[in-house]
Amino acid sequence: MIEKGRKRPSRSARRRAPDAGQEEALGPTPETVAKLRPDPFRLLYTRGQLDPNAYLNALMWDAGLEIRRAYGLVVAPVALWGRDYEREVRRAPWEAAEARAAALARNERLVRRYAGWRRDAGKKGVAAARVIDLVVEGLPCRELDRRYGKRRGWSAEQVRAGLRLYLALAGWAGLSAAA
Repeated sequence: MIEKGRKRPSRSARRRAPDAGQEEALGPTPETVAKLRPDPFRLLYTRGQLDPNAYLNALMWDAGLEIRRAYGLVVAPVALWGRDYEREVRRAPWEAAEARAAALARNERLVRRYAGWRRDAGKKGVAAARVIDLVVEGLPCRELDRRYGKRRGWSAEQVRAGLRLYLALAGWAGLSAAA
């Protein structure tokens, strides 16, 4: 690229894209890798590894999503608040008040159910924190097993047990909380 007698590349040579080999050597940033990593909870659901029964597998997926929502509601007061203009719905003032009251009541029931689940999980020997790690934080089962020094498959069992307990406490699928 450097012509005879020139000490630096021409402007046009400097503007060209770098060699393909250089791009591959750089690789993605850790932030990009984190964004591209698949959701481990979704993988367990799509593979049917939450429960072999398809109905219970779907119920456990719904329970996990409910736990995510409740966890978000619990930690929201300490998070930074911002207005979400995309989700804002224009309504008449009286309709907005009714919708807000219904949403508050729904969220209150959800948080009460979540708090009861956290309390009862400890009594039943279920590690609710591992369920939170996988369902909310998105940490894979193998990483949880390594982090806590447990045998392979322990965290997946804890997640299954935690979701079954949540289903039982919520009264879904006819499961009993004593199980």
